[in-house]
Amino acid sequence: MAKAFEIEGFDVNNNLTDSLLLLFKSKTGELFHHYDQLFDNNDIEILHNTRVSSRRLIALFKVFRTVFPEKRFLRAYTPLYNFKNLLGSVRENDVLLKMIGEYILGFNQQDVKAVMHFFAKLKNDNINARARLYKNKELKEFKIHKEKLIKFYEKNLLNPKKKIDILDINLSFRENAALILPLLFEKAKKFQDCVYKHPRNKTELHRMRIKAKPLRYTMELYLKAFGEDFIQCYEDIKFFVEKTGDIHDIDVISGHVENYLKEIKIFNATQKGKKEKISAKSLSEYLYFLKDRRNLYFGRVNELLEKWESEDFKSKLEKSVSSIDSSQPEEPVNTAQDVLLVTN
Repeated sequence: MAKAFEIEGFDVNNNLTDSLLLLFKSKTGELFHHYDQLFDNNDIEILHNTRVSSRRLIALFKVFRTVFPEKRFLRAYTPLYNFKNLLGSVRENDVLLKMIGEYILGFNQQDVKAVMHFFAKLKNDNINARARLYKNKELKEFKIHKEKLIKFYEKNLLNPKKKIDILDINLSFRENAALILPLLFEKAKKFQDCVYKHPRNKTELHRMRIKAKPLRYTMELYLKAFGEDFIQCYEDIKFFVEKTGDIHDIDVISGHVENYLKEIKIFNATQKGKKEKISAKSLSEYLYFLKDRRNLYFGRVNELLEKWESEDFKSKLEKSVSSIDSSQPEEPVNTAQDVLLVTN
């Protein structure tokens, strides 16, 4: 996943209002930094970075939704959410092509026609989807939302007339971590009983992953604020999101493979001679490979969930943000590279 830009002047010890204003503006700048490159270079990584940066900004909106007026919030949030979804199908095709491409490179059998046909089909779908994406009017006109979002933050952030649930406006951004992060974990954990030792519950696993994403992105903002225990908690959440993401990718491509196997079966039924038929062996073997890989990943997720239960992850997380580790820097740290100015 693309690394988040450092934010110049960001200090977790500052008050909540100033911190959130800086974060929203900076994450918006990061998104449009990548967006501005989309049409100059047909690079899959630029598209990926753009989508990841949109997800980071969406996570901010979700976590800190109550600081904005509800009706105005939806007017600002909806175009951003739709933009992220616009990029989703093409990015998913990119991932699937990479997965099967890596498998083909390691394939040492002679009969690979079915797998190569499947790869060609995905490649064609990807080319067409990418062409449609770059012609999409909504994508081209998304640039107008940059200034709209900045004005929205400046006008509506922490309106004093609005009741702020969960957050405490009198505490610093650092101190609010104790209020925000355990709650975000609870939102993901409520799916745990449906997921643990239930590999077929794909929907619940995917929903748990979706709920864990805002927690991951929010914890990124606090990595320099707390000690090693917090960093370990973050690594656990990161591992969960990434590994369940791998499982989701396998589920998606497995569905495509199964459908293509049905197409081959239908085609073969129309052929009289054996030579005219397409052998589905290589594609069937790829499906078995995917199932084995999924079982491996799901086993690792189960181990992590067992660890969370035995160690009481929520309590560990709460404790990690309850005090300041003196080994962590008190002043804001900026790097010379990858620094995104708010004015960008």
